[in-house]
Amino acid sequence: MIEDAQARAGSFDAIKTSYFAAVSALYEEHTAALLGEILTDHQFTWVHSFRGWDKIVETVARSENFGWDTRTLLTDAANVMRTAGKAGELDDQKNTPAVVMADALDEATERLPRRRTDILARYRVPALSDAAAAQDPILATYARSHVEQMHAFVDTYIDQATRNRAPWMVALGDPGTDPRKQALFESAATEVAVSRILADVSDEVTDPCAQLSEVRTAAVTKKIEQIHHSPAAVSVYSSYTADELRTAAASVRRRISGTRLMLGLATGELASATKNSAVGAVDAGVAAAEADAQKIHTVRQARTAHERIRRDPNATDDQINQARAARVAAEAAAPDERSWGAIEIAATGGRAHQGRRDRAAHTDQRVIGQLNTRIARIEKTITADRKRLTLIGTEQRTRPATSTPAGRRRATPDTDHEHAPDTPTHHQEHDRGPEL
Repeated sequence: MIEDAQARAGSFDAIKTSYFAAVSALYEEHTAALLGEILTDHQFTWVHSFRGWDKIVETVARSENFGWDTRTLLTDAANVMRTAGKAGELDDQKNTPAVVMADALDEATERLPRRRTDILARYRVPALSDAAAAQDPILATYARSHVEQMHAFVDTYIDQATRNRAPWMVALGDPGTDPRKQALFESAATEVAVSRILADVSDEVTDPCAQLSEVRTAAVTKKIEQIHHSPAAVSVYSSYTADELRTAAASVRRRISGTRLMLGLATGELASATKNSAVGAVDAGVAAAEADAQKIHTVRQARTAHERIRRDPNATDDQINQARAARVAAEAAAPDERSWGAIEIAATGGRAHQGRRDRAAHTDQRVIGQLNTRIARIEKTITADRKRLTLIGTEQRTRPATSTPAGRRRATPDTDHEHAPDTPTHHQEHDRGPEL
């Protein structure tokens, strides 16, 4: 039904592996930068050189993911290490400075909260904090491009399952036009799809909750029940007061405005990527080299013709002058003679560099594909928000001025996140997070 599960998982694993490598390097640089400010140069050399350094980096990554105070944890661990050093308890084998610091970090973080709410938690990969990303903007951009690839991979998996009416997708139900059900459906579909991809589940497994934990199974099952359930209220917003309706409408309008700005930026990036494609750059470079090579060839022909006429005893002065003029004009139009050899080699190589063009085409496909996926996701968000705004407007127009909301309202009518289609799926359980 859908392409081979093992191939799907292999591609996703390749993306994760590249992302892990980039993020691990960034967290190692972040750890080195923090300890460089906390320790002396001599102390830092000892900590970095002997056993235990990798464990410190892992703790820093967890700290950034779970929102702990990384600098304070490292400072306290450094003080423990200094105390052990003064007591003569450090060596370069078993009790290295890094091992002592790592043990102190383990003890200090044992009772700290380990709960992640970022969207990358569902992929079982570490999130990239702003502090770590600041260590190397180019490497951070590379890592974030892999995040987009992971999102795109899951979106493609869901799209294929939807088109092929995969049994696990059908089991989620039909959300119809209700934005509340659509948000539940997208959240459930994404969570189930990620669990199937990570577990390399074949299409024969039709239970959408087959690879979910007990807690997540309960959450997804509840969403499925809500998708199948027909609400008694005529309007999604029938329980809102007039003030809450105005607040909700203003919130949706702000979100639409911000999303439209994101759409404009993504569309501009797509236009730029399409115009300045890698394939175009390769083709332009090859064409320029071949054009210069042709000019060089014209000069060589003009020189040969001038020399032949100059040596011909029967040639007239006009013929000699014309040949000289043709040679001078060709030389003026050609590149600097010192670069002729390199240009001719480049032109010859350009005609044989189909592999280089293929790699450029692959780069274009990846970059443009990511941008198209991002634009599709943004457009979907705008469409959902516009539907909500329409429902709110309908409720406001049809409600009598003195009417009161039906039922009991929640204490906080925060609509900014109530129907967000990309709600993180690991809010209801403690996630120990990935180990770098």
